[in-house]
Amino acid sequence: MNTKSLSLIIILCVVSGIIDIACAQQQSFYINYNGQLLSSADSADYIRIIKAPDDASNLFNIFEFYPDGQKKLIGKSAKVDPYNLDGPCVSYYRNGFRKRVVNYSSGLMVGEEYLYFPNGVLYTVKSYSKPKVDIYTRIPIQDVKIISCNDSLNTSLVVEGKGHYRGYDPEFKYICEEGDVLNGNKIAEWHGEDRAYGLKFTENYTANGKIENATSVTADGKTYAYKQREVSPQFAGGVDSFNDYVRRNLVAGTIVRGAVFVTFTVEKDGNPSGIVLKDKANEFIIEAIKVVKNSPKWMPATHFGVPVARRLTIPVFFNQVY
Repeated sequence: MNTKSLSLIIILCVVSGIIDIACAQQQSFYINYNGQLLSSADSADYIRIIKAPDDASNLFNIFEFYPDGQKKLIGKSAKVDPYNLDGPCVSYYRNGFRKRVVNYSSGLMVGEEYLYFPNGVLYTVKSYSKPKVDIYTRIPIQDVKIISCNDSLNTSLVVEGKGHYRGYDPEFKYICEEGDVLNGNKIAEWHGEDRAYGLKFTENYTANGKIENATSVTADGKTYAYKQREVSPQFAGGVDSFNDYVRRNLVAGTIVRGAVFVTFTVEKDGNPSGIVLKDKANEFIIEAIKVVKNSPKWMPATHFGVPVARRLTIPVFFNQVY
C-alpha cells in the first residue's frame, strides 16, 4: 500500500470520529481533478465524504480532503449524485489558507463571493445575482458585479466597484484578464489570454457591463468573434426541440413515467460521444442511449468563441406510452 492510499484511509478514520458517523450514514468518493470518480485511493487527488443531513435539514454535509489530510472544502449539497452545492461553502488551498467563501443555490454561486490569494490576502469580492433561466436554452443567467480587487501585497486596485481589475488564472501563475471597472461593471476595453487553450482576446464593454464586441485569436492565427465567453452545448431549437426529438424517436413499448440521466460529450464538431449512464442498464436506458447516440449534431460549446468539446448531463424523460 502506498503512502497516498494510507493517508486517505487515515483521513476516513479521523473524519469518522470528527463528524460522529456512528449516528449517521456516509458515503466516500475518490476523485481526480478531472472530476472522475475512481475505484481506489491510489490515483485520487482528493477524497469527498458525504454525510447524511443534520436534524431539521435536507442538505447533505460535504467534506473534502487532500491526500495529506488537509481540508479542501466544507459545504452542503442537496444531492449525493449528482453533486450539487447548496448553502454556505468554504474551500481551502493545500497550505491551509482559505481559497473561497461563498453561498450556493442549486449549484450556483449567489450573493458575495470572497476569493483569496494562496498567501491568505483577500484577492477579490464579487456579487452574483439570483439566476434567471433563459426561456430558450433553460440555462441559468446571472449578473456579476466586481466589488473589490487587491494585489497579493494587499494594495487596492478596485474599491467599491471602481478601479482597474487584474484577474489571474486558477493557479495564480499569470494575469489572464484586466480592464477598468465602474459601478461594479466591466467597461471599455479589456484584454487577456488563456494559456491552456492557447488564445488571446480583446473585449469591448458597454457602460452596463455587456460585451459589445469581442474577438479571440488562437495560436494558429484563427480569429473568432463572440458575445459570451462561455456557451454551453445546445440542441438546435433548445430544450423543447430536444424533448420533441425524444418523443418522435423513443420506442420501448409501454414506458412508466420517469427520467434517465445520460452524460455524454458534445464534440467540437457537434457529434455526441462517450455516453455514460448513472443507472443500471434496462430497456429504458438502452433506448435513451440510442436516442442520444443517433441525435442530430448539437451546437458545440464555445470558449471565447472557439468551439470546444464539453461534457453534458441531460434527463431523457419517459412521460407517456410510446
